[in-house]
Amino acid sequence: MIILPEIILFKVIDGVLNKLKADTKQHDEQKTFLYRTMKGVSLREFDFYKQAKELLTRELDHPRQLEVRMFFDTERASLPTIHITLPSESEEGNGIGIDQGYESDIIDGVQGKQYVQYNRMFRATYNIVVTSDNTFEVIMIHSLIKHMLLAMMDIIELNGLRNIKLGAQDIRMDSDIVPLNVFSRAVTITFEYENAVPSFTEEDFVETLIFTGDPTLNNGSVVI
Repeated sequence: MIILPEIILFKVIDGVLNKLKADTKQHDEQKTFLYRTMKGVSLREFDFYKQAKELLTRELDHPRQLEVRMFFDTERASLPTIHITLPSESEEGNGIGIDQGYESDIIDGVQGKQYVQYNRMFRATYNIVVTSDNTFEVIMIHSLIKHMLLAMMDIIELNGLRNIKLGAQDIRMDSDIVPLNVFSRAVTITFEYENAVPSFTEEDFVETLIFTGDPTLNNGSVVI
C-alpha cells in the first residue's frame, strides 16, 4: 500500500483535534492537555487558554466551528480553518535502476506471474495553513497545531513520514481570491517518505525444470 502524506496529515490533525475536544470537555480542567500547554498565556484582553477552550468546546452546528480541509478552501478562509497544502516535493537520495530489488518482487503463484517492485524516496514540505478573520485566533490555532504535531511526532513517524522537521511562516494571500480581512499563518512540516510500486506489466517466472538425457554422458538437455 502506497503512502499519501496528505491523508496521514489530515487524519492526524483531525483526529487530534477530536481528542483535544473530548479531553477538554470530559476531564478536570487542570488535567487537560490544553491547560498544561496554554494556561497563563495572554496578551492584553485576549486570554489564549480561555479562547482555545471556547473554540474546542463549540457545538458541531456552531457557525465558526474549527474544521480541517484538504487543499485551500477559499470559501472558509474567513472562518477558523486548517488547510493542508503542498508547496514542494522532490526525490531524495535514490539509487540507480529505480531501486529495483530493494523491495521483494510480488509473486502470483496461481497465475505464474511476478511483478517487479520499484522504489523511490521523496522529500516533501507541507504547509498546515491556519486562516481566520481574527488575528489572535490565527496565532492561537497556529500555536496549538504546532504543539499537537510535536506531541504526535512519534505516531506520524510510525505511519511512514520520517526525519520530521517543523517550522513556521506567514502566508501572503492573493487578494483576488481571499478577502483583505483574512489573516493566515502556516506550520511547515518537512519529512521524507518512500513508496514501493509494482510494475504495471507482469513477467512470467520459471515453475518447472525437466532434465532429459544421461548426465554421465554430458549430452543432456534442459526443458523449462
